[in-house]
Amino acid sequence: WWTAASLAAALLAGSDEHRRSLTQRAWLLMPAPVLLWLALVGQAVGFRASMLSAAAVWLAGWVLLRRVFTPSLTTALGLAAAWELVGVSLCLFAGLAPFPDRATQGPWLPKQVVFATMMAVAGAGALHLGAQQPQLRERLLGPLGVRTALWLSASALLLQAVVTLVPGLTTGAWALLQLAFVLGTAIVAGRTALAPSAPTNLRQWVRRWQWTLAMAAIPVSVLFVLRDLSPAVLLTCVQVVTFWSLGQVGVGVALLMSMAAATGLAFKLGVPARLVERLRLVLLPSQGRTSQQLQALWAVAGGGPFGRGVGRFFVVSEAVGARSARSAAAMSEQFRSAIPLAATDGIWALLTESVGVFGTLAVAMLVGLVSYWLWQEHRRALDPRRKAWFAAAFAAWSFSHVFTLGWCGGNWPVMGLAAPLLSAGAFNALLWTGVLGMSALLSQGPSIRLVESKPTRWRGTAAWLPPAFVVAVVIVVLSGLVRHGVLEREETLRTPFVYRPAEARCRRAVLLGQVVARNGEPSVNAEALPADREQRESTRRSLEAWTRRGAFRVAENGKVKVDGFAFVVPEQTGLGTVLRLAKGA
Repeated sequence: WWTAASLAAALLAGSDEHRRSLTQRAWLLMPAPVLLWLALVGQAVGFRASMLSAAAVWLAGWVLLRRVFTPSLTTALGLAAAWELVGVSLCLFAGLAPFPDRATQGPWLPKQVVFATMMAVAGAGALHLGAQQPQLRERLLGPLGVRTALWLSASALLLQAVVTLVPGLTTGAWALLQLAFVLGTAIVAGRTALAPSAPTNLRQWVRRWQWTLAMAAIPVSVLFVLRDLSPAVLLTCVQVVTFWSLGQVGVGVALLMSMAAATGLAFKLGVPARLVERLRLVLLPSQGRTSQQLQALWAVAGGGPFGRGVGRFFVVSEAVGARSARSAAAMSEQFRSAIPLAATDGIWALLTESVGVFGTLAVAMLVGLVSYWLWQEHRRALDPRRKAWFAAAFAAWSFSHVFTLGWCGGNWPVMGLAAPLLSAGAFNALLWTGVLGMSALLSQGPSIRLVESKPTRWRGTAAWLPPAFVVAVVIVVLSGLVRHGVLEREETLRTPFVYRPAEARCRRAVLLGQVVARNGEPSVNAEALPADREQRESTRRSLEAWTRRGAFRVAENGKVKVDGFAFVVPEQTGLGTVLRLAKGA
């Protein structure tokens, strides 16, 4: 909190002399929480050489930040808040150090140290290149930027094709596509704002808006091709905020309406399935709540106001049960984090379980400082192309964090997004190194109006509409975090998860006669199973598994009944049981 407040005070200071003094103090304070966190994690789960490597890499990047003070203090403060987030990420993965990544069977922390090194080197190289070649700033928002966006899109499609051909392989195609989309949106919105006059006929209208229509089709395509709501909503928000910031409020409203219509159509058709599940999560929380989201809420409630302590989150094993990370470190291969997708989508839940709601709000403040820096650069820029870039970067950064935090701490249907600079992954690091590096590069250029843009009657509205929209969403998200972590903590921990789809399938199986009573015990009736071989085997294995779990019982009249308690899973760490006993239930 002290570090975040110091960076905020320096960013909001009035005079340059006062700002420089506060910046120096905030910069000197930055290593304290990171080094203290690493020391406490080492005490909790045992010291490892990778923790020293993490500290060394982060300190090297911290020293490099000092070189940014001379060109621009505002840029230096924005990058300082971002680098502090990298330190928080390294500390979180230091706590996960004893527990390997189940996908690659490799440790978490060494990989993140390599990615942090890549970010520091690439960021320093970009700033040096921008200082040596000032003309590069304008070329990035011109033909060079268009070619870069096309190459990134082609690479993303190629990687996605490789994933399709090689089952089980995961790549960062989405990160490359997002970087290309942010760059493409900025270029298209900037060119639209530079249009000399309003179109007078259909041909002129098509020529002016053809690239905007093409960009608007991308989120809709993502919704139906990738079959997920989260990326489509994020890309739409980037477009809307970018056009709003340039005074094109009508375009933003049209983009929102088109996305809402596409979402409604997909929900009506039942395609994609994940979209239906996540919208039902909001419309019918008792029926649509997923196990992943409820486990994230359990972690938030388990952390409470001040957390369990760094490195002291809970881990689980199907064979042994739940225990603290410290006690399970000696048997790391048998355990995983109790939080689903703890290193990616659930990173905010892992953070809240460790440092509590109070500490999480401090990290959220660091995220807000980066957003504030990007929006200030948007307001300072006079060239519409630069304004469009900073607006697109602001929207992508803010909503990526807000959606992930909203899923971890509230009843949000949007998930599947990596938190910038916090979540694991090489492509996530590459994406935000590119976005923030280019933002720092453009922020150091002269703030001059390169081309006159046409004024619009919405220019005054555009100054406050995007940040007001983001702030309203942030307030809703943080209120959900406080509600589940503080105000309704006990109720959240006592909330069990119910496998309602499985319960419905079992009840349907009883009605179809697929489970019958034999010798007083429930048994799968092979004669009533589906005719298709694969479906038959899948149904048989599922029904046999639920039979072993006690989902079926034979009543006194000899009929098979479904036992609803077999589908109920309580909070895994046992804290909910303790609270239930304390309440006398």
